[in-house]
Amino acid sequence: MSVFSKIQKPYTVSEVLSAYRQTKAAIEYHCRELEAVLQAAENAGIGSAVSYRAAMFRDDRLVELKRSTWQALLAASGVEKVLSVSRLERFEQFLEGNGNGVRSIPEPSEEAIMEMLAGGAVKELFAEMIREAFDFLRPGKGWHDEYKTNKKNGRVSVGKKIILEGLVHETPFYVNIYPRQRRHLIQVDKIFRLLDGKPFPFDSYSSPLVDGLSSARKGETEYFKWERYGNGNLHLTFLRDDLLVKFNQIAGGLAEPAIGDGAV
Repeated sequence: MSVFSKIQKPYTVSEVLSAYRQTKAAIEYHCRELEAVLQAAENAGIGSAVSYRAAMFRDDRLVELKRSTWQALLAASGVEKVLSVSRLERFEQFLEGNGNGVRSIPEPSEEAIMEMLAGGAVKELFAEMIREAFDFLRPGKGWHDEYKTNKKNGRVSVGKKIILEGLVHETPFYVNIYPRQRRHLIQVDKIFRLLDGKPFPFDSYSSPLVDGLSSARKGETEYFKWERYGNGNLHLTFLRDDLLVKFNQIAGGLAEPAIGDGAV
């Protein structure tokens, strides 16, 4: 069995959609009742425009329900944990209506979520996620190209130790990992756990690597050893050579993407 099946939420797409439709119907029903009562009060000279405000309240609740349902659908679809940073960012833009306002978010459906994901099968999405992380880490691809450590460890693959430039902003009072770089580091942590056949926790704001980086100047997790410097640079060492080889092979198209011991 693929480890991927073990990290899914304990509900299905159909269950999410069923709960959405029931909740939507209940909101619409009770708001119609409320609007009728308030309209009768207005007709009797009690208050003004209260039925209109009730309609606005209904619309706001339905929009929020729709947004929350899309988030639950993404989790229940089984691909949430293998999406690239860029796809997650596009999903966030989608939840804001792609620049057209939240009221333009389409109605949730099984067909709509697959269309939104461009029909990507889990295997292809996982490979895309790895290629994006590979580009983030690889010497010569990003801005951290000048360091001897990076050049020594290879320009066409990710070496055992790399230097990532300008990831951390440090003051005497706090440590801040820049938001997009933070997402990429969480993604890298996620990938190595999945390649090792271990599920990545749902509903986790951060990851063991990012948590460690935020709390200590140097340290290690199961997969990485790190040291951060006052100039904002991060020295990152990969502790599992077998997983690093697999990561490079998948990113280079030399191996099929697989989570753990089973194909996704």
